[in-house]
Amino acid sequence: MKQKLFILLKTFAIDTESKDIHYLPITKPFHECVSVFDVCNDVLVCHKSSLNKPGQLFAIKIPSISEGYDFTKISIHEISPSRSLPNSDNFVVEHGYTLYNKPTTIFYGPKNSNCPLIVWPHGGPHLSSSDSFRADIAFFVQIGFAVLFVNFRGSIGLGKDYVESLIGNIGDADVKDVYNALQSNPSWFNRELVLFGGSHGGFLVTHLSGQYPSVFKAVCALNPVTDLITMFGTTDVPDWVITETGYNFSEVDSLANSKDILMKLTDCSPCKNVHKVQAPTLLLLGEKDRRVLPCLSLTYYHLLKKHGVTTRVLMYNDCHPLSTVAADMDSLINAALWFIKYLNSDFEKYQLIK
Repeated sequence: MKQKLFILLKTFAIDTESKDIHYLPITKPFHECVSVFDVCNDVLVCHKSSLNKPGQLFAIKIPSISEGYDFTKISIHEISPSRSLPNSDNFVVEHGYTLYNKPTTIFYGPKNSNCPLIVWPHGGPHLSSSDSFRADIAFFVQIGFAVLFVNFRGSIGLGKDYVESLIGNIGDADVKDVYNALQSNPSWFNRELVLFGGSHGGFLVTHLSGQYPSVFKAVCALNPVTDLITMFGTTDVPDWVITETGYNFSEVDSLANSKDILMKLTDCSPCKNVHKVQAPTLLLLGEKDRRVLPCLSLTYYHLLKKHGVTTRVLMYNDCHPLSTVAADMDSLINAALWFIKYLNSDFEKYQLIK
C-alpha cells in the first residue's frame, strides 16, 4: 500500500559540530508547512500555514538535556490565534503521485465542483509548490476557480537527481511534465483550463499555450521568459540562461560565434511556437524588472498581434515579482477578469462569494 505523503515545508535542527540532523515534529498531525522566524536559546518562533488556512505564529520550547536537546518532547505555545478562510470547509487540498511515482501535484479548489481550473506552474525553475498559504491563490479559489500546482522535473524537495534532470531540457521536459500531470486526471483535464505563471512559470505557460494551443482558454503571464537570446544580453543572471540550457557558463565568452548555443536558446524559447498560440494572452509586466526585462514580453506581444491572437499588456511601476500592494492587487484582479471574459461556462454558478 502506497504511503500517504504531503508536499510540505518541514523544519529540522542541525548540530553544526556533530552534524546530527533532527526533524522537529511541530505540526503533526496537522500537515501544515512550517518556517522558523527566529531562535533564542531553546525557544523558536515559528509560522505555520496551509493553502486552506492562513498563517499562525507560535513558539516552541525544546527542553535541554545533558547531551544537548530532547527533540522528542517539544512544547508548542500559540502566539497568534488560528484563523480560517470563508467557506473553508467547502474546499479540498489533494496531494497527488502524478509523475514518476512522486508526490508532484497539489490540487486546491471547491469540493464536488467542475469549476474552471488554473494550471499554475512555479518559477525558478528550481523551486517548488507546497501546501502553504498564499493570498493570491486564496483569492482565485474564493471567487470560483480551482488551482493545480505541478512540481515538474527540476523542482526541489524530490532529490538531487530530480533537480538536475531538467538542466539542458527546459522548454521540453518541464512543459511535458505539467501537461502530462494535467492530462493524467480526467477530472482536471475535462474542465475549462486557463494558465497563470510568473518568470519561469511564465516561460512554461507561454510554452504550454504554444505547444498545446487548443487546450487552454486563456493565459496570464507575469514577467515571463519568452526569448532566451534576448534575456542573455539583458538579464542580471546571464549564467542562468546558459546553465539551464545545458552549457557551462564559464566556457562561454560570447554568443556571436556560438551557433550551437544560439540554436539551443532559440529552440528552448516560447517564441519558437508563438505562431501556434490561440489563447488570449495577458502580459503583466514590471517596468523596473532587471531579471526579465519588459522588452522580452513586448516582442512576444507584437508577435502575438502579428498572428491575430488577442493580447494585452499591463505595465506596472514595479520590479520582477510585482509584489507591491498596488501592483499585486491590480494584476490579480485583471487576471481574474481576463480569465472570466474568455471562459465559455456560466462562471457565476461556481462562485461561493458573490
